[in-house]
This record gives sequence, C-alpha cells and structure tokens, in this order.
Amino acid sequence: MRPKARRSRARPVQRRASQGGIVLIYALFVVVLILILGLAFMQTSALETLENTHAVQRLQATAAAEYGVARARAMCDSTGNQHGDWYFMAYNGNSLSSSWATSASYSGHSICNLFTNQAVPNIVGATYSVVIEDLTGNVVTSGLYRIHGYGTVGGFTRQVALDSQGLNFASFGWLTNSETNGGNPVWFITGDTLSGLIWTNGQFNIDGNPTFNGPAYSGSGSLNYMNGGPPNDNPNFAKGINFNAPNLNIGSVLNGNDITAIDSAAQAAGGILLSSNSGNGYSLTFNTGGTFTICQLDSSGDQLSPALYNNVAVSTTDGAFYFQDKVLVSGTLTGQVTVATSSGNDIDVVNNLVYSYPANPATMFQAGFNQSDPLLTSKCALISGGNVVIKPSAWSGTLTKPKTGSSYYAYSTSWADAGANMYITATCASVTGSFENYSSYVTSLPQKKLNIYGGVVQITRGVVGQTSGTGFIKNYLYDTRFQTSPPPFLPTIGAAFSNWQLY
Repeated sequence: MRPKARRSRARPVQRRASQGGIVLIYALFVVVLILILGLAFMQTSALETLENTHAVQRLQATAAAEYGVARARAMCDSTGNQHGDWYFMAYNGNSLSSSWATSASYSGHSICNLFTNQAVPNIVGATYSVVIEDLTGNVVTSGLYRIHGYGTVGGFTRQVALDSQGLNFASFGWLTNSETNGGNPVWFITGDTLSGLIWTNGQFNIDGNPTFNGPAYSGSGSLNYMNGGPPNDNPNFAKGINFNAPNLNIGSVLNGNDITAIDSAAQAAGGILLSSNSGNGYSLTFNTGGTFTICQLDSSGDQLSPALYNNVAVSTTDGAFYFQDKVLVSGTLTGQVTVATSSGNDIDVVNNLVYSYPANPATMFQAGFNQSDPLLTSKCALISGGNVVIKPSAWSGTLTKPKTGSSYYAYSTSWADAGANMYITATCASVTGSFENYSSYVTSLPQKKLNIYGGVVQITRGVVGQTSGTGFIKNYLYDTRFQTSPPPFLPTIGAAFSNWQLY
C-alpha cells in the first residue's frame, strides 16, 4: 500500500505573519495615540499657562486700579489738601482747579485727570490712571465726587470707583470731641432725641432712655451709664452704635483758619463784615419778608438806634455774615445764610430763629413732614468762634432817651423768660467751645423742649438741661438737605468714602 501524503504546513506560517502585521498596526496606532495625547497635553498646558497668565494680569490690573484709588484717597485725607474738597486741592504745587473740564463720557460732569499712566511699584509693566468726577455736575459746593481708578497690565484694564464726600459741619446731626464739660460727664436723658449722623470722639453718657435715630459712632468702647445700665438705662440706638470709631480730627479745622475763610468769603461775596464794637457786640434780626436788621449793643446789652442796617434784603449779602465781636441772632429767615464770629466771640440765639416756611416751625418736627418740599428753600448755619448760647428770652425793650454823649438812642432791654418750647432751624457749630443754654436758665426755667432742625457741632459738650427737670429736653432733627446742599461757605472737616465698585 502506498503511504498517505502529508499535508502542507505553509498556511499556519502565513497566519502567524498576518497576526504579526496586526500587532505592528496596533503598536503604530498606540504610538500615534500617545503622540496625539502628548501633543494635546502640551497644547492644554500651554493654554492653561496662557490663561493663568491672563488671570494674573487681570488681578494685577485690579490691584493697579486700587493702588491709584488708594493714592487719591490718601491725598483727600492729607492735611496738605483742604479736607476732601477736590476743587481746591493741589498736586505737586499745582492747583487742580484749572484742570477741570466737562466730559460727555462722564454724564457731562466736570472731571480732572489726576494721574495718567503712572507706574505701579513692584508690578512690572503695570500702570494706573485716576480721574476725579464731580457728581453734581459743575457745582463745587457740595463736595460730592467719584474717584475712578484704572489699572492696565498686558492689555487688560480694570476699573475701580470710590465715592468721596467732603464733610462739613452740616453733615452731622450731632458731633462732639468730648461729651464732658469741665471734666464732668454731660448726660443724654429720657426724652432726648437725636437724628442724622451722630458722632463723638468721646464716650456717650446715658441717664435713662434717650433715643438716637441716626447711625451713632463713639471713639469709646462702651457707654457710660448713670444708673448701672439696663433696665434703668436703656438707650434706643435705632440704627445701631459703632464703638471704637476712628478719631475725627476736629481740631485740625476748628482752629480759626476756616472761620477766616468765612471772613474772606464775606468780603469776596460782598457780604456783611463788621469789626469789633468794643466787645459790646451786635444784634442781628431776620425779618419776615426776607430782610434783616443789625444794631450795635451798648455795654448794658441795649440795642442802639438808628440801626446800622435796617430792613436790608438778605439776598444782597450772598449769605455771608461775619462779626469780629459777639452777635445775638433771632427772627424769621427767608434766604440762605451763614453767620460766623471771630475767635473767642459767642453767637447767642435769642428766643427763636426759624425759617419763614413753614409758618409754624412745629410742623417741621411732625411725622410725615416732607424735608424735600421744594418750597423749603431757606438754610442757615451758625459758626461761632466761641460758644453758641441759647437764650430762651424775648426782646421787650422800648426806645428811650438818647444815650449820654451819643447820637444814638437806646432800646433799654429787659429780658423776659420765654417760658415755652424753643425752635432753631440751623446747623450750629462752636469751633472752640460748646453749644449750651444760658447758665441761669439751665437751673431756673421749668423744663421745656429745645427743637433744632439742623444739627449741633461742638468741641466740648455744653449743658442745656438738668436731670432734675429744669432747662431743655433735646429734640434735634437733622436737616437731610444739608447732606448734599449745605448752607453757603461752610468749611469742610474731612472726607467720607463709600460705594466701592469694581467694573
């Protein structure tokens, strides 16, 4: 028999060769995939690096903008520049007042390019620019500004804005450096009511349940209680109290220089400027109908006739009254005025000093009174180089015989206690002393209410009433118009900052 022929093994060899090709293809695919992934990773890393760089640059641009705003704020706070009023500041000896121009880009407001493309320390390639915008348009008296800071790094620009308001006496419902008189605490008592911005560099003294209807600030870390605190002493701080508040350097402006500025304003504006009357002083009476009368006083406090100014229109003075002597102020005002006295001379408020609108001043203290009523246009500030003294009395003198050796007649004055609530529509500031009741009236008069529509500013706390039930209970309502539109020629005492924004 023939042996069987063997089968060829060539086909398995071909299969192995085919399998090797597939492995090679897989290997090449893996290599290509790795290369693709590597390139993608490198691309992603590059993009992340670029994005990180941009993020850092954006942060640096913001920091540059904030640096510019901080530098502008430091200028605004510095003693070398007049207390936050940008229009009257100088930089490197150059007045900014000549640099203001209106700009459509800023709602038609006046602007000043304070800094332009200045290098930022410690940030390579970073620059900042600062623009000051007058938020009221072209009115320089309100002191309302916006500081715009622009920071640029690597093509990125960020903007930071901060509002700045030049503070003046009329910005406060209550402001004191000290709540003591002769080293003794002066107390807020039950029935006392304050509103507006309430600030003391000292410590509030509380006896009973007074009410503070505005935000309150104290340089102290606590309240001083007469009766040990609640429940016997339980003040109502309706908008809270902030302890350990920063010191408002009142003394830096209440040193006579700003009183001198009012003096200069009275001269420049064609206002009333009267020299010393041998220390006897003057009386200033505002008359219904928009006029005023000024008389000299003699050594007895009698008014002398004829008057120096008799029924003269308030509008002719541009609102500036400056006395280098004491002055007694009273009457019904139509118009806008600031009355000031030189260093050491008091302003005495005799009986009532009220606005002609509304006819009944009590209306202004009633709930629902519209402080923005367009018919309420009168404004008044009393800035005393001495004390502001309240005299709840009324002139009751009559014209008598001529003064001996003088061409003047005298109104022999007898002071009669008013015996009623008293009204003052004005912001009252004593730049060296106190806002206080006439000493004999603090203890002798039955307790009435002193209504002030404006504000009270004083270095040391004056006494207007006694806890024993004599003198005055305080009812002080802040005139909110003064926040943005104070009486004329008021000196500023610093700057407040608010409304920080990042664009």
